[in-house]
Amino acid sequence: MTTGLQSLPSGEHEASESANILIVDDEEYARTTLMDVLEEMGYRVQGAGTGAEALALARATLFDIALLDLRLPDMKGTDLLTQMKSICPETACIMVTAYASLDTSLYALNQGASGYVQKPFEMPEIIRVIREQIEKQRLSRENRRMMQALQALQSISDIALSTPEPRALPARLLERFVQATGGHCGALCLSGDEDHVPPIRVGESDGVHALQVMRSGAPSLIPPGTRAPCLAVPLRVRGEAIGGIEVVTTNEQGFTHTDLELAELLADRTALALENARLHERERLAARESQTLHHVAEALVSALHLDHRLHIIARTLAEVAGCERCLVFLLQRGKSLMPARAYGVTADEAETFSEMSAEVLATGGSVARALETGKPVLLSDLSNEPEACRSFLGGIWKMRSGLVLPLIVGSSVTGAALVDTPGRDLTISPRDIRLCEAVSNQAAVAIENARTFERERNIAEVLQKSFLPTVPERIGQLRLAARYHAALSEASVGGDFYDWMHLPDGRIGILMADVSGKGVRAALHAAMGRYMLRAYAFEHPNPADALRYLNLALLSYSSLDVFITMFFAAVDGASGEIEYASAGHPPALLIRGSDPNRMVRLGSTGAPIGAFREATFTGERVRMAPSDMLVLYTDGVTEARVGCELFGIERLEDVVAESAREGPEATADAIHAAVQAFTGKAARDDIALIIAQAAPSLGS
Repeated sequence: MTTGLQSLPSGEHEASESANILIVDDEEYARTTLMDVLEEMGYRVQGAGTGAEALALARATLFDIALLDLRLPDMKGTDLLTQMKSICPETACIMVTAYASLDTSLYALNQGASGYVQKPFEMPEIIRVIREQIEKQRLSRENRRMMQALQALQSISDIALSTPEPRALPARLLERFVQATGGHCGALCLSGDEDHVPPIRVGESDGVHALQVMRSGAPSLIPPGTRAPCLAVPLRVRGEAIGGIEVVTTNEQGFTHTDLELAELLADRTALALENARLHERERLAARESQTLHHVAEALVSALHLDHRLHIIARTLAEVAGCERCLVFLLQRGKSLMPARAYGVTADEAETFSEMSAEVLATGGSVARALETGKPVLLSDLSNEPEACRSFLGGIWKMRSGLVLPLIVGSSVTGAALVDTPGRDLTISPRDIRLCEAVSNQAAVAIENARTFERERNIAEVLQKSFLPTVPERIGQLRLAARYHAALSEASVGGDFYDWMHLPDGRIGILMADVSGKGVRAALHAAMGRYMLRAYAFEHPNPADALRYLNLALLSYSSLDVFITMFFAAVDGASGEIEYASAGHPPALLIRGSDPNRMVRLGSTGAPIGAFREATFTGERVRMAPSDMLVLYTDGVTEARVGCELFGIERLEDVVAESAREGPEATADAIHAAVQAFTGKAARDDIALIIAQAAPSLGS
């Protein structure tokens, strides 16, 4: 190789690049001279005098540039070019010769040669060609890295969009991260909201460096040494580290700073994907919690009975905790712990549960601790429980672990719920424990309200039954029938009542009334109203006067916020004359015996009792003919509803018209049956009826 070497200008002896260069020339002087010049410039240079030597070196070393002479002792330069490109396609091969035709040059270029230099050449020219090829390779590498980074970023975005389950996203992103950075295995650590989150791993990486960069917020590059080479980068969102990723390689040379830069770029996109998924999951969980509490509240409102509420509570707690079973215990009289409800058990187990004694749980162990502290207790190891508790929980109920939830109202603990899955360990997040605690607090209030409701209902029922009189089938010329039908068992006892009495002037007093409100208070006011009216009626047999005095008396109790609708009639059994007064009560019906389709509505003649001190009450008179019927009722009949549709007075009149000829008893039963058929179930308000029918011989 004739070089025509000339001195290099000042400054050209310092190479800004460090590249591996192979010079292949059978002329030793030319080869060694060029090698010396390039080495002086800072390049790493090796030489070969034959094609075989060059191929051996190419298999051992990755060369950036190869200068190939077209004429070699053992093969053509173009053949060497072909084999060199098959070994390392990235090597830029520059053909060098003094004897080359245009066809040979084109052939070499078509075979993958990057350039062509003719001999003799000057050293600045060959240096320029080498530098051009090194710059091209640098740009090519940058382009490849950019494309690699863009593809990796796109793949991370695709994974984030195509992974519907947030819990699966970190593992999928880590796997792609390891692939994109050319690693062998890796680990990802995330900071938890309130608890330790274990590392997610691909392969056997331990996650130590991921945890370190998560805490420090600074990337690190671990070179080959005592540990496998790896890189670690923090996952940052808005400047705050939410986690860290480490990637380990089996490559002995380890990772480069360029690899670290790519990892940092990918880490930003990965962190954003994870944070978005975390925010979405938080919103989903918050919505789930709100919906759970809302649905529980709705269900508890619709079921006032204690047993129904306990079932709803036990089922909900089991579902929220992801368990199959829930056992609810209530404190009786603040001391004795008694089984109240079991969910997720067989019929035999439910019977066993209801008959067993749970006192042992209140004397020590996790249940007792929950009752004492008012805080949930995770029962994770039965071996730490007292022997009696261990035998109860592990032996009888085959429990391995569970969650004990105290039932608290204000500062008072009223019981405890225990959720578990028989034979399995309980896995539950702190967030779900808090949701269970919120449900149990809601449940405790509902249980206490149900207990209070049942106590009051029992008292009200006793009071109500005590003042509803027995109505005889006949009084003189009148046949009578009375009915009282309580509302749904979930509803409070109302203030409906009726009465009859012998008045001092010989007439028969018939009363129908409805007190505002429900429960014990309404029952007490009903009793008071009944007995006060009896007293005034004996002094003032005129119905309007009796109502006027009752109104003034009720209003004298200024603390009573109550009113009573009332229909009071005085019936003359001999003449059939009815004198009546109505204090805002639904119209009574007077049905003509000669034609039941003819009836008279006896409307209100004054305001409800207790509504206004200045209220006036007038009396009206009407006459009953033989077989005529007087029907008194409360609004539980006419205001029975299906959706927005009321039973109404017109339906009542139709029922009475059809059944009046059968007598008072049949008519009372027909009215109740019609209301039930209309609503499709028991009424939600009490129904009171009193029916009087004149005998056919009335007035004779």
